[in-house]
Amino acid sequence: MTSHREDIIIGINAFICQQIIEDAAFSIEQSSNLLEMGILDSLAMIRLFDFTNKNFQVSIPDAELTPENFESIDAIADIICQYKLEVTA
Repeated sequence: MTSHREDIIIGINAFICQQIIEDAAFSIEQSSNLLEMGILDSLAMIRLFDFTNKNFQVSIPDAELTPENFESIDAIADIICQYKLEVTA
């Protein structure tokens, strides 16, 4: 059984590989810096933000849409979990 955070990580990884990189076989380490690797640019960040809102039913405030919060799959999962908990609390 996977944890909620692990499910988020799997979903984000799949979205990035399939929709942004367009290579489902590509593998990304959770801690890899997506910005430094050139995987996320401003348009890809918007697509990823839209994906997270729709698929994880979370509303991340605009102030949290920073490169630091979207620099790695770990960072993205952390911000989703943070706001997911605030909604359910």
